[in-house]
Amino acid sequence: MQTNSKYSIFLKVAELGSMSKAAMHCDYSQSAVSQIINSLEDELQMTLLHRSQFGVVLTAEGAQILPYIKQLSDAAEAVNEQAAKLKGLEISHVRIGTFSSVSCRCTRARSPSWMRGSILSPRTTR
Repeated sequence: MQTNSKYSIFLKVAELGSMSKAAMHCDYSQSAVSQIINSLEDELQMTLLHRSQFGVVLTAEGAQILPYIKQLSDAAEAVNEQAAKLKGLEISHVRIGTFSSVSCRCTRARSPSWMRGSILSPRTTR
């Protein structure tokens, strides 16, 4: 189960080189992603990303700390997966490809009740 922790969001921003693209990928607003990154930088007391009108790139410190943040993100995901297993839940990913007009009308109505309103609910990708 992929959680959108501050670590996984930072990794996505670093990977895509854009807070807006990372926000769209993680289903957050650009402002929320920016606040999460600012919070992480405040927590670590260092600047992790150079920001410009063209996107973001890792600072030297950000590049050095990236592997450790990746380990934290992987560990958080493993904890969530193990907790779900202990609760008797099976975690898997289902990806359904549709046109946005179809998925908006049909997918949500036909999804199981346990998916509606959860982080697992169908979403439209752009």
